[in-house]
Amino acid sequence: PRPASAPEGTRGEMIYCADRCALYALELPTSRSGAAHCVWRAGDWPARPEDYQGDPEFLARIIAAGLVPAGAVVLADDGRVGLLDRLDGHLTWELRLPPAVNAQIHVHGSLAAVVQKSGGDVNAVLVETGPTPPRVLRRRVGDTWPIWSGLAREGLVLVWPQRVVICAADGPLREVSIAADSPLLASVIAFGAASPAESAEGRASGRRGGTTLVLGDLGGRLYAYDVASGAALWKNEPPADAGAVWVALRVHVDLVLAATRRVWLVLRLDTGQRLASGAAAPANRLLDVAVRGRRVHWLAANDTAEAHGVSGTHVKLECAELESDGVQTTIGSSGSTPLADVADLRGVMWLREHLVTFEPRRLRAYTLR
Repeated sequence: PRPASAPEGTRGEMIYCADRCALYALELPTSRSGAAHCVWRAGDWPARPEDYQGDPEFLARIIAAGLVPAGAVVLADDGRVGLLDRLDGHLTWELRLPPAVNAQIHVHGSLAAVVQKSGGDVNAVLVETGPTPPRVLRRRVGDTWPIWSGLAREGLVLVWPQRVVICAADGPLREVSIAADSPLLASVIAFGAASPAESAEGRASGRRGGTTLVLGDLGGRLYAYDVASGAALWKNEPPADAGAVWVALRVHVDLVLAATRRVWLVLRLDTGQRLASGAAAPANRLLDVAVRGRRVHWLAANDTAEAHGVSGTHVKLECAELESDGVQTTIGSSGSTPLADVADLRGVMWLREHLVTFEPRRLRAYTLR
């Protein structure tokens, strides 16, 4: 399974995840001892035609999904795009696009964007996900697959080395150049709606809160850019003993959370100021980092058991309190919880009250304390 999105549920927290042929709506338990409940499932393994000579693995399957207020937008590799109702999973409408080699879905509010590569063209489709089938507008946005793409209030943002293309739903394509020390080969990218006008730095610059694009390069640096103008906002040099490239980067409200295999950082989104940092224990490597409330959580793995012929990787969920006196943020009390051994971790999802880990044939949910 792989995550489709992470909304807030009305009872227990809800997650929507997809495998090759179905989308599942799962309600997580409100107590630590409860079991997850499948609210609905949409899709099944397709029937194999009698004249089909290939491997059934290559029959039509789900390749991307995302959640909007009306439900889940699902893309199949044969080009079908459908909206499934959030409450019961029934098909609200369906569109048909050309089949694609690569494809992604991005959502922002009720707007959804499909990015797909077909032949020598990369095309984008932006649709409003209402109760009726939307008008489809396909646009060619490039000839090579972008190193990253995402949907913001400015439109669909596509990133290539040293340039950004913005595809708005109601306007022409716009290209923005980004200033970097070298061709920006990013290992991780994230973005969020910053409000630097609330800070002294924002008032001095005259910038009003727009979308900030944060990129981690292959040399361990972090860069922040204003999406609308491409202007550089700040650059953060790599911390000492940071290890190799970034393995995780995300924006949470007004914070940037980043991790290499050795070090995690918490920065201010508007200025890049480092608020807190920590390191993995010896022989461990970091997998991900997140902040919930006043607590920073990080996942660390130890592969020594696998090196000695024991199947699986030992994973720990560690956390620490962020304590602030209004001027300086420090690390307070900390804790560590061992998780179930993981044979092949495919992804993680941080919810309000849970951490969900995804493996090829299962998902596990842990309560965040």
